[in-house]
Amino acid sequence: SSSSPCGESPRGAPMSPEQEARFKPYVTCLEDADLLDRLWLRRTPRHFSISREAEIQHSRQIFEDLISKHERCHEALFGLGRLLLLEGRHEDASLRLESAVGLRQDATYMTWYAWALLLSSGKVGVLKRTDMLWSAGDYCQRALDASPDFPLALRCLIHLSFATPMKSSGGRSTALSFAKRLAEVQPIAGLGVLGRVLLEDSKQAETAAQALKDCLLTVPLDREAAERAAVAAVAQCSGNVEVVMPGSVMAGPSLVSSAKPRRVPVAFPRTAAGTAPSDAQTPKPQPSAAKMGPLWDRHVMSTKMLALDTLWRQISFHKFDTAKAVETVLQAVSTLRLCPAAWQRAVCIAMKALAFQGRWDECWRFVA
Repeated sequence: SSSSPCGESPRGAPMSPEQEARFKPYVTCLEDADLLDRLWLRRTPRHFSISREAEIQHSRQIFEDLISKHERCHEALFGLGRLLLLEGRHEDASLRLESAVGLRQDATYMTWYAWALLLSSGKVGVLKRTDMLWSAGDYCQRALDASPDFPLALRCLIHLSFATPMKSSGGRSTALSFAKRLAEVQPIAGLGVLGRVLLEDSKQAETAAQALKDCLLTVPLDREAAERAAVAAVAQCSGNVEVVMPGSVMAGPSLVSSAKPRRVPVAFPRTAAGTAPSDAQTPKPQPSAAKMGPLWDRHVMSTKMLALDTLWRQISFHKFDTAKAVETVLQAVSTLRLCPAAWQRAVCIAMKALAFQGRWDECWRFVA
């Protein structure tokens, strides 16, 4: 409309695809596992589903229709529970996911139910909370029994290690053990998670900062190249980390066999044999430019966004060397330009980080 100021679309007019891409929230860059991490760390209910618009609008109706006709349809119960959990409706999600687990002992079902218990535990009393956290740990272990080295279960166990009252689950040392195990089986996501766990120990602050910096700046956006870079970064980071074994842990056998040199004793009971990660150094044929598709991989970008969020928490809570964290955020702005939503989030965090340090001139340059 010619009467619209600055060439803006009239109020109520639909946006073009280019405009929609510009104004997408940065959480659209995150995968389910990173969304669950963020939901637990932020404790703020909001709409977290990153699924396509069609899934948000139609899937719930489909799931509810299936459940009304077939009460024992575990697929529909899980699907509805997953959507509810990503939207922050923890209690409603728990009911559906518990029903799905009761119908089928699937590793994915049990892990999502464990996450629902973890996320719901913050709103109850201490005794019930402890019981819920122990139940969540038990379901994660059962998921690992069914699917060894299941990444989503390992990520849940990391949070449970910190959340369990009186650190009866091993606390920081056990969380670090799970984080290192995750980094071995899923290097890209594991690198950022390992950096976040290391931030909890002031003695490991430098190693944590390097892990997060590598995740944001060194790991490229292409999936295969990112896998190789992450493996190297994890190896370097793990070499600088001394894992202190928990002195008092839950009764029961170790989660993994001591015959596996890469495994470490952990807090929760049961045994799950792991498999070694695939050799990331094996050369693979490179696709032609026409077949490469998007210039960035969703899994890689999701990991980078969670690492960026971790750095912002470090800055806002004044943990350790915030100056280095701010510089890493500033450098990350240029590396995330290919994804508008991620880039906008990086610019926003960079501006707030500069304001925290009183660097107003640089902050205004970002605005310009």
